[in-house]
Amino acid sequence: MRLILLLIFFNISYAEDDQKSSSFFSGMTDQYLEEMSKVNLFSRYSPEEMREILKEKSKGNFMENVFQKFPSFEDFLSHWFVSEDALPNFISIFKDKGYKDFMIKSLVIFIIGVILISLLLRKETRIFIRFFQKTILMSLLSLGLLFFFYFSYQLKLDPTVELIKEHMIKF
Repeated sequence: MRLILLLIFFNISYAEDDQKSSSFFSGMTDQYLEEMSKVNLFSRYSPEEMREILKEKSKGNFMENVFQKFPSFEDFLSHWFVSEDALPNFISIFKDKGYKDFMIKSLVIFIIGVILISLLLRKETRIFIRFFQKTILMSLLSLGLLFFFYFSYQLKLDPTVELIKEHMIKF
C-alpha cells in the first residue's frame, strides 16, 4: 500500500545506478513510515515551505501539470503533509492489523457486486440503456465501498477529511 501512496503523489521513477531518482520519498524505509505513523516528520515545515518542496519535486513529471490545473489540490497537499494529525493518522491505517481483513472484505463485496450487476442487467434492453444502468450501479457500488472505508476508519480519516473540506471544497 505504501507503493500506491508513493505512486499517487509523486510518479516514482526508479533510476539506473548512475542516475538520481526524482521521487519525493526516495530512500524512505519502513522505519520512517513506522515513525511517520506516530509523529509527522514533515511537521517542522510550514505549508508555504512544503508547497515549494512539492513544486520542486514535481517538476518534469505529471504532478506538475496536476498542480497547475488544480492549485487547490496543491494547497491541500501542502497542508496535509505538515499537519500534526492528518498524515500520521492516514499512514497508521495501513499499519493497522485489521487492514488486510478490510481489503479482503472489500474485494469480496466488489466481486459479488459486479456479478450481481451483470446478472441484473440482461441483454433484453438496448445497449445504451444497459451501459447507462451499469454505469450508475458501478458508481453506487464504488461509492458504497468508499463509505465502507470511511466508516471503518472514521477517526483516522477525519483530520484528512477536514483538510479536504477546508482546502479543496470551496462554497
